[in-house]
Amino acid sequence: MFNWLFGKSDEARASENLQRGNTLVNQGDFYGSITYYTQAISIDPNSAVAYNNRGFAYRQLGEHDKAIADYDRAIAIDPNFDVAYHGRGDAYYYKGAYGRAIENYDRAISLDPIAATYDNRGNAYAEMGEPARAIADYDRAIAIDPNFANAYRHRGSAYYEMGEYARAIADYDRAIRFLPNYANAYFLRGLAYAEIGEYARAIADYDRAIAIDPNFARAYRMRALAHIFHDQAQADMQKYRDLGGE
Repeated sequence: MFNWLFGKSDEARASENLQRGNTLVNQGDFYGSITYYTQAISIDPNSAVAYNNRGFAYRQLGEHDKAIADYDRAIAIDPNFDVAYHGRGDAYYYKGAYGRAIENYDRAISLDPIAATYDNRGNAYAEMGEPARAIADYDRAIAIDPNFANAYRHRGSAYYEMGEYARAIADYDRAIRFLPNYANAYFLRGLAYAEIGEYARAIADYDRAIAIDPNFARAYRMRALAHIFHDQAQADMQKYRDLGGE
């Protein structure tokens, strides 16, 4: 009541700690941010934002159970906090609890149907072996944000799993158009080209992925295999011609 006589109010001190935590998150210092979020919570135990943000920091550190506990507290304080449902969904996703993740994404979408939540729910459906439902969610994400490179990449992977390689390639094309240095999109497009016997194109995509990320181990492996198949295919075609094939 009389804090104004002695300095900053509790609200101001809590806000200051919250902002310092946010600054450290933006700098990638998640351990440091947790210290400030914890101080903000000790000053204002009813700060849903502080619990949510600390949950995010724990999630970035792979401490998913601690993250879920903080998202639980944020939601208990504010049952309509869509960001906390999304974050809790992500934490369950990375624990492999895809059903629980979907429940939380459902709630987040009911409160604020943004592209990122549809995309993440699509990923959960994909992990559960439901590519058609995943594609429906990626479609919704793209309808909201037509420049959403990750949604195109994810939808491409769902089409790949369904054996629809031409559609997969078309989506990887779109992802690359929006993010030209997207090494994984080149790699995945290379896989799709290899599936349809387009080994030269596959090798070209693996080359691009490696140029972007020289430490992309799987790209080296798949490029080696593509070279083997490409060389064998060329040798077989030459043998076919030598035997009188047209």
